[in-house]
Order: sequence, then structure tokens, then C-alpha cells
Amino acid sequence: EALLANLKDKVYLQKLLLRWESERGDNEGGIRSSDSQVLEGLCPPRNLKELTIRDNLGDQPPSWMKEQHQLSVVELYGCSYWKCLPPLGQLPLLKRLVLSGAKAVKKVGKEFFCVSEHSSRRSEDAFPHLNYLSISNMDQWEGWDYRPVGRVFPSLQVLDLH
Repeated sequence: EALLANLKDKVYLQKLLLRWESERGDNEGGIRSSDSQVLEGLCPPRNLKELTIRDNLGDQPPSWMKEQHQLSVVELYGCSYWKCLPPLGQLPLLKRLVLSGAKAVKKVGKEFFCVSEHSSRRSEDAFPHLNYLSISNMDQWEGWDYRPVGRVFPSLQVLDLH
């Protein structure tokens, strides 16, 4: 059904809110697997400007997030079982990032900064235009697991941690 929505062809779509019912409960594999598949199938057009995902119980972010180069706002709330954050570090227009309730994330590593083992991007700035970053309710978070060579958050004006 998610594929039938055919979001990628909605070329005039600028903002997208993907919200799951927060009071569903969790039957371990069933809902989590379904949530991951549905989210992966809801691939938006590449010219999307703002994306909000709420209460997705899947275990990982969708692979299409790294291809959304026009995003200026990303807000992720209550994605409690995601074990890693999406690769957003090289999105050239990203200005606002809210991460709240990613309770399964323990370390934030190179995947978040969009750097692979053999990447030539190591010296580029990560999150070059991000000016607002809010991180909250990440109960298991132990810290950063990567130190980029380039600058990180060079345009940051507001940092909200709680």
C-alpha cells in the first residue's frame, strides 16, 4: 500500500508529515517489521523541503533519506527502535534538525555524518548550513563515535539538548 501512494511522483510536494499511531503497542517483530517496510515504501520526491516522521516503530531509518538533497528541515520524533540515525551530514540545504525519542541509539557515528570508510568527503564540513539542532529523549545515547576531519555544524546558532 505504501508503494501505491507513489509519493516520489508528487513533484509539487514540499512538506511531508509521516505519523504512526503512538498508542499501538508493540508485538516485537510484527509491527516493527511492518513499520520499516511502510516507511521505506513512502519514498518522497527528491525536491521535498521539510520532512517530519513521528512514532515509527521500525528499527532503522529509510534508505531514501540520504537522497533528499533539498531538505531544509528534518524532525524525527519517537522513532524509539531506530538503532542508528539517518545519514544527514551532507544534505547541503539542511538548516533545522530535531531528534527526539530515538531511544535505541547508543552511538552516533560516521553514518550520521555521511562518511564511508573510503570516502573522499572526510575533509568536507558536516552539516554545513545547519543553524538549529535539538536533541532530546535519547535515553541510551552514550556519545559521538566519530571525529570528522572537517568542521562540524559550522553554521550552528541554536543547540538545544535535553
